Amino acid sequence: MIRRGRIYGKPLDQDFNIEDMIAKIKKAVNHGQKEKEEVEADRGLHFICMVSDISRQFEFVQNVWCNTPTFAALNNEVDPLISTRVLKNGLKCDNFTTPQQLVRNRYKNLPVFTEVKGGAYFFLPGKKALEFIINH
Repeated sequence: MIRRGRIYGKPLDQDFNIEDMIAKIKKAVNHGQKEKEEVEADRGLHFICMVSDISRQFEFVQNVWCNTPTFAALNNEVDPLISTRVLKNGLKCDNFTTPQQLVRNRYKNLPVFTEVKGGAYFFLPGKKALEFIINH
């Protein structure tokens, strides 16, 4: 699987510091129009990946790695960017651990700060199909 993320728009925090971003979001919720406009500005992440088997590669990563709260010995954690925070069984997954060399950082009660706007599968022809197109 080849994957890339491309950021668009002005970042909410230039240093990508999670505490600063959460503080800005909370400030926007509790304060005036200027703060709300800064938080609600058009920004995001384009995610693109190329695979040879959608179900065994991309969908596996989406369904298992991102949405399983106990994957890789984690506890009550799902991907903070793309996963649903409350699972079908009612389990609330709003924690996130970042690996560190000596001690991990654990963030609790993360707010939902992303919204998936859409998605699509695009199919590229294989080598034989490209050769056929070229030769006919």
